[in-house]
Amino acid sequence: MKAFLLMVLTFSVSAADVKFVKKLQAGKAQKIVVYGTSLTAKGPWAPVFQKMLQEKFGENASLINSGGSGKDSNWGLAHLEKKVLAHEPDVVFIEFGMNDAVTRFKNTKETVEHNVELMITRIQKSLPNCEIILTTMNPAFHPVGHRSHRTDLNAYYDIYREAAETHNLVLIDHFKNWQDFLKNKNYKLYIPDSVHPNKLGSDKVIVPALMKLSKT
Repeated sequence: MKAFLLMVLTFSVSAADVKFVKKLQAGKAQKIVVYGTSLTAKGPWAPVFQKMLQEKFGENASLINSGGSGKDSNWGLAHLEKKVLAHEPDVVFIEFGMNDAVTRFKNTKETVEHNVELMITRIQKSLPNCEIILTTMNPAFHPVGHRSHRTDLNAYYDIYREAAETHNLVLIDHFKNWQDFLKNKNYKLYIPDSVHPNKLGSDKVIVPALMKLSKT
């Protein structure tokens, strides 16, 4: 029940909830780092989001993609200095839940909780004015026994939901949007390889949620 309520509360994100959007609206430059798995590194949503912000706010909005294909929160924590802190961002989006849940990685939930907590606290200590936005991503459909099978993916996404609640951070719950969108639909039209959304899926599910961030 707690996780369900959290999804409901945090999905209704608006520009009023997001500090970096307010600053952009006030004419202040904002550097955005997106940090996560291949869903970020190669996801169609990242360049669309960058274009969306720059069309609205011009050169004041800059985006750095620090995603890593095949990486989980262990990598995220180990590379935080180089991939995030060194850029001195005003806001960072973090998503590693998709790969934290990969069965062959054998990540315990306790390990992931530790990683997420340390990423948050290290960013807050090094860059106290940096806004942190946590995100869940799409479902995955690889069967048990496949090398890319995810074990209890939503439970790993819950770690990010609960961290957002604990630290009073904005959460964008793409996973719930995907669940709602995919009802009675063939997921292969939107996530053809069972894990990476194509542009059609990104435009249908991820981009609309991001558009809410930049509304005035």
